[in-house]
Amino acid sequence: MSKHRFPYAIRDGVPTPKIKVLIGYKNKWINELVLLDSGADISLLTRKLGEKISIDIESVEHRWFRGIGNGIKVYLHNIEIKIGEDIIEMEAAFADDRSWDINIIGRKDFFDKANITFLKNKEIIIEII
Repeated sequence: MSKHRFPYAIRDGVPTPKIKVLIGYKNKWINELVLLDSGADISLLTRKLGEKISIDIESVEHRWFRGIGNGIKVYLHNIEIKIGEDIIEMEAAFADDRSWDINIIGRKDFFDKANITFLKNKEIIIEII
């Protein structure tokens, strides 16, 4: 097991559980700031991020996620997240709507493969298992 520590990011003076990771698809990687959200069932990423790593977003059938406003149209793709030397393979939803501007890492696949500790407003500890 490897352990990674991240300070909370400060946004508009407010501590937020965001971390920098590498997100990859077919050996193309980019650095990205993501929000860790233990309340999210699945990861929801921006269309812009998907395009940056060369995913053909609409190459799969779309689905609708409920619980976000009136719902959001998404496309599910398999990606990888790299933290240090650890790589986690996961399924993520990419928003169809270009106005969706936050990258959220949810429980499916990511939280299943790690022990995550949120030290309120201070630090996030991720142990890959």
